[in-house]
Amino acid sequence: MIANFGRIKELDLENCLSEQVIDSRDKGGFLSGHIKGSINIPVSELIDFPDITLKPADERIAIFKSHGVDLDKDIVTCCQIGVTACVAYSGLKDIAKGNVRVYDGSWAEFHNLVEVE
Repeated sequence: MIANFGRIKELDLENCLSEQVIDSRDKGGFLSGHIKGSINIPVSELIDFPDITLKPADERIAIFKSHGVDLDKDIVTCCQIGVTACVAYSGLKDIAKGNVRVYDGSWAEFHNLVEVE
């Protein structure tokens, strides 16, 4: 269920060969810096307001696909510190066919451990 820094660092995200990383921060957070090759899907897109529940599975599938996510591949979710990544994980676990994991260190760890372009 958890992906650590070592696992994220070894992924070939630009070619999306084996896994995809979904960054669940809002667009401003994503644009301020992100893991190269990650896909930005703000967690607010997955929430049904005002009930604050996950949208139905068919709506979530459409959202992920509209952002180019291949639900057949393994997916890692991340955010700033790992909190909204858990919500994104919840939004994926029943619709993704591949493995879904949370990068618990998220951007806060990643940008401190690698040289960011």
